[in-house]
This record gives sequence, structure tokens and C-alpha cells, in this order.
Amino acid sequence: MSKRKHDDSNGQDGLDDLVLEFSSGDSMPVCSVPLRMCSPVFNSMLSSGMREAQQRTIRVEVATKEEFDSFYSLLKPGAFSPERITHDNVDAMLTISLYYQVGFLRDACEARLLRLPATVDRFLQAEKMGLKRQQSRCAHELAQLCTEEDLKRLQEASSDALMAVATAMRRLLQEDDIDRILRSATLDLRVRRGPDWKWQNQDGGGFGMTAISEPERPRPPGWVVVNWDDGSTGHYRVGAEGKYDLMVLGRVDALVVEGAGGVGSQCNGLYNLNGSFAGKPMFKKDGGSAIIYFSGCWKINYQDATDGWYYCYPNCEATTPPIGLWSTEGYGAGADPPPTLRLLQEEESSPPG
Repeated sequence: MSKRKHDDSNGQDGLDDLVLEFSSGDSMPVCSVPLRMCSPVFNSMLSSGMREAQQRTIRVEVATKEEFDSFYSLLKPGAFSPERITHDNVDAMLTISLYYQVGFLRDACEARLLRLPATVDRFLQAEKMGLKRQQSRCAHELAQLCTEEDLKRLQEASSDALMAVATAMRRLLQEDDIDRILRSATLDLRVRRGPDWKWQNQDGGGFGMTAISEPERPRPPGWVVVNWDDGSTGHYRVGAEGKYDLMVLGRVDALVVEGAGGVGSQCNGLYNLNGSFAGKPMFKKDGGSAIIYFSGCWKINYQDATDGWYYCYPNCEATTPPIGLWSTEGYGAGADPPPTLRLLQEEESSPPG
């Protein structure tokens, strides 16, 4: 008779009161307390009267022993940190956290995925697993970059996914209306690459702010300087050679913070330009005291004070707050997930609730 492979490496000085069994034949002793505290699924299975509670054994079908060991290690008191969700383990952690309904870990996985390249596979994964922010972001990026082969894959895999990308493409076409092309060297405009762009990845694939030309690098009429969010600067055509390199996103006088979680949820909302700090514009939450300010890098604080923050955008000295996903770096996991920052759209009087 074959013997079950039993691993005591996770023993906690007699605290383990449950055995997990895996399809491979492996088993793993664990303490049920963190599992029950973090997962309503485990809590239900281990409730009085359930078979698992009586036998003190649970079958795990959604993960290998190694994957579950990584998941279990994140549930122990004081062990979790968003940085422990990596490119290598995010897919396994997402699957396990969704199955066992561990919300904070699911949110951390989505935050990690938002930092990875948008692909058809990532979009379909987000759709299948109900990751709304990742779905929206992938649809928008695929609308700009997808190939004919990508569209065929979407058509075969999911009509809803194909429709989402098609809708995003239609929005981009509307945004690319001729009135949105930057045709003169106008200052203090939020911009991105436009129809005649030929400068490879000088923009870092992101957004920038038009600025005054440096005295040591003057340009003739028809050019404008852009300070990109990644810290680089360049000159671009706004009529020179009959070309237009930039599209206007708008003036940065109103911003929307959305998706912040934990103790930072109070930072969500509409922000308006409210003076300056450290030589850069400062924004204050409409009807609240939270601020967006620059001090070494761009930061969001829940109160009107420049000596702390919940969120930041590391290694960025852009002229205005960078658009996109921010970080909890320097604060910690209590404010996860971090928010996304965007411009207020012209048709909005206030951001969606």
C-alpha cells in the first residue's frame, strides 16, 4: 500500500490542527486560524457539523502544494505585503484568492496585473475572473495596439471582450477628432503622442505636459517642448514640416482619484487646482481635505498636510501629477489597493460614484 507524502515543514509548534490534501498525493499540515479569519470559504467548511470540521482534512483542487504554501504564507499575521505578489506568482495567487474569497489578496493581484503589459490573454483572464479595472485598462490599451490576429482571437474567445475593445476603439476615434490635435505651442496642456508621431518610445508610452523651451535649445515656430511623466523632455512638431506629433488631453486643473482602498478610500474623488507647493501645482479634494502635492515625488495625502502620504508615484518629477496607477510605496498595505488617477472628462461634472 502506498503511503501519503506528508510535509511537516510548515509546523507551528503544535498549532497546526488541519491537514490539506492535494491531487499529487502530497499533504500539508496548517493552522486553521488564519485560513478561517481570511477566507469565508474555509470558515464555512470548518464550521461545526461540516464533514471537513469533523475529519480535520480538506481537499485542495485549485492549487499545487507549492502554490498553496505561498498563498498560506501570505495569510499569517504581519506577513502580507503587496511586493510579495510578483509576475511569477500572480496567476496562482489570483486563482486561489478568488476560489477561497480572500478579498485583500485578490485586490493585490489585480494591482500587480495592472502593472504588467496588456495582452489578449490578460484581457480574457480579467473578463473570466471579474477584474473590472484590469478589463477596462486592457480594453483601452488593446484598442490602441492590437493586431488583426488579436482581434481574431478575441472574436473566437469572447464576443463581450471583442465588443469592449471595439467600443474603446470608437472612443479613441472620437478623441482623435481633428480639434484634439495640438496645432500650436500652447503651454500647460496634458498631451500624448498623436497622428504623425515618429519618435519611437521617447514618451515612455505615457503622457506629458507642454512647457517653455529651454534657452539653450531654442526651436523655430512649429515646435513645442513636452516634459514626459517618466522624466524625459523633448521637442515635437505642432505644424513644423506640416506634421502634428501630439494630441491634447486637456488642461490639468481637475483630476479624479478612484479605486483607492483600505484607509485610503477617503482619498477617492474629484480634485481641483489649489495653489502650488515646492514649485509645482497642488490639488485639493472637492468637499474634503485630501491633497495631491509634490515633495520628492508626487503624493496623495488624506489630509491637508505635506508631511505624509498614503499614495505616491515613485521616481517621477513630472510637471503635473502623473496619470495612471499609483503606489502605496512608503506607506504600506493598509491602503491597498492603490488608486488610479485620471483627468476629469469634459462631459463630467463630477466623477462617477
